[in-house]
Amino acid sequence: MGSIITTKKGLLKLVKGQIEVEVNGSNQPAKDGEQLPKGAVLHIGENATYEITFDDGTKLSNEIEVNPASAAVVAPVTGEATPDEIQALQDLIASGEDPTKNLPETAAGNAPASDGNSGYVSLARDGSEALATSGYSTSGQTLAAFAPDTPEQSIATDSPSLLANDSITVDEDSVATGNVLSNDSDIDSTLSVVSFTVNGNTVTAGTTVALEGGSLIINADGSYTFTPNANWNGQVPVITYTTNTGATATLTINITPVDDPSVLVNDINTVAEDSVATGNVLSNDSDIDSTLSVVSFTVNGNTVTAGTTVTLEGGSLIINADGSYTFTPNANWNGTVPVITYTTNTGATATLTINITPVDDPSVLVNDINTVAEDSVATGNVLSNDSDIDSTLSVVSFTVNGNTVTAGTTVALEGGSLVINADGSYTFTPNEFWNGQVPVITYTTNTGSTATLTINITPVANGGPSVTITTDTNNDGFISNEELGEASEVNVTIGLEGTGANAGDTLTVNGVDYILTQEDIDNGFVNLTLPAPAEGETITVVATITDAAGNTSPEGRDSAVLDTTGPVITVSAPDDTQDTTPTITGTTDAPPGSTITILVTDSTGAQQTLTTTVNSDGTYAVDVTNPIAEGGYTAEASVTDPAGNTGKASDNGNVDTKIDQDGDGNTVAITAITQDTGSSSSDFITNDNTLIFKGTVDLGDNSTL
Repeated sequence: MGSIITTKKGLLKLVKGQIEVEVNGSNQPAKDGEQLPKGAVLHIGENATYEITFDDGTKLSNEIEVNPASAAVVAPVTGEATPDEIQALQDLIASGEDPTKNLPETAAGNAPASDGNSGYVSLARDGSEALATSGYSTSGQTLAAFAPDTPEQSIATDSPSLLANDSITVDEDSVATGNVLSNDSDIDSTLSVVSFTVNGNTVTAGTTVALEGGSLIINADGSYTFTPNANWNGQVPVITYTTNTGATATLTINITPVDDPSVLVNDINTVAEDSVATGNVLSNDSDIDSTLSVVSFTVNGNTVTAGTTVTLEGGSLIINADGSYTFTPNANWNGTVPVITYTTNTGATATLTINITPVDDPSVLVNDINTVAEDSVATGNVLSNDSDIDSTLSVVSFTVNGNTVTAGTTVALEGGSLVINADGSYTFTPNEFWNGQVPVITYTTNTGSTATLTINITPVANGGPSVTITTDTNNDGFISNEELGEASEVNVTIGLEGTGANAGDTLTVNGVDYILTQEDIDNGFVNLTLPAPAEGETITVVATITDAAGNTSPEGRDSAVLDTTGPVITVSAPDDTQDTTPTITGTTDAPPGSTITILVTDSTGAQQTLTTTVNSDGTYAVDVTNPIAEGGYTAEASVTDPAGNTGKASDNGNVDTKIDQDGDGNTVAITAITQDTGSSSSDFITNDNTLIFKGTVDLGDNSTL
């Protein structure tokens, strides 16, 4: 296909074949009789013909035809018409050079020999001209008229493609698209891409190439797509594309880095009561561009720096810079910790929710023993020495002789009747003259815990002695350390009332015989001492009276368990503290819920008594109620176990809120500042004098003036 550009207006006619007219960038099929403006472009198909008659009467055609207008006679050339330029041209021709290479440039474009553009040019002889021939004088010569049958000629040349290099820059994670042909042109051809080269590899247009940073495709129509890998940035290797005309150009693609946002996930941690909640808030967070760390966290409206321990109602919390966290709940506390918001070094935030689920701490139940004399009612409360930190205990049922009944039910037994109520109170009413051990009773609380009740009815025969282990002062079946004291023997009283005993009768106690005296008969009792049993062992005292005739009375008996070991307790009183109401802390092996009593005595002798209970982990803590006076103070702690044994401990502390450390009330007193030489009225205290301070100071140990 060829093309021509009109240089003036004219009329198009005699159109044959495929011809398109381009005006202002718009193409349409050529039509006979169509007016062509100046600058119109005709795209002429193979074997197509046309004729243009311009407004000045000249014609242009690609078919040979006679142009009468061109058959003018050339006017003779006069001597005056021979310029110096003709002589110069002749000299060039004579020297063998081409004079056309040195012609002046046209009004637009390069010199004819170097102009890279091409098109169709219509040439026709019109008027007279001067012809230069080397060594031939043209002066005075005339030219013959131009032959009237000389045809107009159209000369076609193929213009080269005009390609421009392309460049595109997009952000990271964005697809780069465009069309390399959008800024390219070819006046003779419709451009397309046939291949492209990248990283030294040449592929056909339409092929997808995998690169280090992503994938690239350039299609035949010039459209291209570069899809970068996630979070990749940098410059794609320069791409060179080749068109169907053999021309080449480049495509440069740059992917600029973008700071991707941090991806944070809210954290939730649920642990059981009395368990420490730990974890790492950053373990499920990520940032492709940064190494994450925690810079601060906010809880209960307070923002603190990472690594700070915060005290909350339910415990203490810390989140470190590396994201690790620890929440230590208070003993037996459960619930939801206020939501924590943490902030990373990238400014992103997320939350941490910690739930402490309640745990039913096990009930602490102690087996019960009760011993009473025959015909005496055994009463007590099985819950009096039991405890539960989470629940108020009650009895739901009890089992005796293999039968389980609801609390409050009276059970008839061989030896009497028994009832245990929901509040733990019990009553065993023995049958008349019955003695022995009631079958062991097992009771169950509302928490599902169980313990036993053992009831012993000691025989008291008619006329038989009564036996009382008087060292067991509260008759609870235990001999505590307080009851035994420093003694190594147990005191026993044998009652003689109602026995009919006489002086001279034999009292037998645990196999040892004693002869009763009149004084014994008059007193109505006999006091004896027996060796104390080993710790944890039971002492049982059995007594009978045998008269002179050899008749032996029924037995009288009593028993008790020796439990003299008091609970271990420690106490810690803060020393050198400025807090006048310090917290007294300690530990003990007494059962949880046991009462701790602390007597605090300050330096003035003022005393105050504090009480608290033992935590499930054996610790306790209590704040001093009234401010303690300056100086030393003493904290004395005590706790009593179910057997009545008391454990004690003490510690000394010190309250120091003043500079005066030895307590005499003296402080620093400056009485004079001198440096007067006496030689002048103006030499006292100048900028080059050394001042002398005179006075007194009372410093304690480790103090500095």
